[in-house]
Amino acid sequence: MNTPGPTLKVEGLSKIYAGSTGGVKTVDFTLKSGTFFTLLGPSGCGKTTTLRCIAGLETPNLGAIRLGDTSFFDAQAGANIPLNRRNIGMVFQSYAIWPHLTVFENVAFPLRVGKERYSRAQIKEMVERAVASVDLTGFESRSATQLSGGQQQRVALARAIVKKPSLLLLDEPLSNLDALLRDEMRAELKSLQARLGVTTIYVTHDQSEALEMSDLVAVMNGGVIVQMGTPQEIYFRPATGFVATFMGSANVLAGTVDTQAPDGSLGTVTLAGGRRLTCRFTRSAAAGDAVAVSIRPEDIRLLPAASGSGGANQLSGTVASASFLGHLARYTIDVGSGLTLHASIASQTMLQPGAQVAVEIPFDSTLALAADDAPPQGRRRNSQAAA
Repeated sequence: MNTPGPTLKVEGLSKIYAGSTGGVKTVDFTLKSGTFFTLLGPSGCGKTTTLRCIAGLETPNLGAIRLGDTSFFDAQAGANIPLNRRNIGMVFQSYAIWPHLTVFENVAFPLRVGKERYSRAQIKEMVERAVASVDLTGFESRSATQLSGGQQQRVALARAIVKKPSLLLLDEPLSNLDALLRDEMRAELKSLQARLGVTTIYVTHDQSEALEMSDLVAVMNGGVIVQMGTPQEIYFRPATGFVATFMGSANVLAGTVDTQAPDGSLGTVTLAGGRRLTCRFTRSAAAGDAVAVSIRPEDIRLLPAASGSGGANQLSGTVASASFLGHLARYTIDVGSGLTLHASIASQTMLQPGAQVAVEIPFDSTLALAADDAPPQGRRRNSQAAA
């Protein structure tokens, strides 16, 4: 069993670039040892800048970064430990594999250039252990140019963990792999991290990666963390319209609160054209407040036009388009007043465009969120485009 390591604390971190709208405005989080933590968000949201500040590749303007009793950076105290003394392993998007070196020499590189001095026997033992951990035993003498993309990624991981780092930082390490290999490597990377027990910070704009691999996810936008929680919390209980639209393909409709609603209660919201939905409120709201109503496509039921049951919102609609995706059918439903909803339904029976349907949405799956910058009424933001 791995011995629990130190806690990572990032407090009031800020890194603003002159003449740029990017960077980090303020970021705070605390990670227990062994946590797999993902910074998720669109390009320019500040996630990579946060990672680079933790690594020591960027110097923050404000804040503090502490690992246990060690202050990597403290603006107030004037502390700033250089990268080579932070005991951090890092894998970049490009892998940064030396093409003229063998697998063994690539993995051994940090051991040969660091301040610590290792014997030849120690280097051999450490490299072999790291190579074995990424299932590349037998490839030690192979040139890096003879490796596939997935194998090169494993070499980069082995090099990052060869010195048993206190932190592992991963900056979109799977983005250069094809879709099938990327899916395979997610499971392998998570398994490796669990075996090592090393605190890991992972940067990505891919929602599927964040949901599948993480213990905790922080969704970033505009240089701040807009929500942090478990993958289940982020997906099923988004805090804002932005989070709902970024975390997949949620329908987000602009609306107005009818009467005061406490946090966690059911209340009604009026949409464009006077349509009214009963929603679960994720925060307290007063009558007249603008909200974003979030409905996930998989939570929608489509029934024959005359059907319907209690305990759910019901709207009449017309199938505008239908797409067969194998295990699912994806529909666009016109519910009138300029509003459309996207629904994902089991595909055993396909509905045809023009079919009249009853749209049923459970109250607990109809969420009233902070409005922030949610899309206009009746439109769904494409999360991949936003990335």
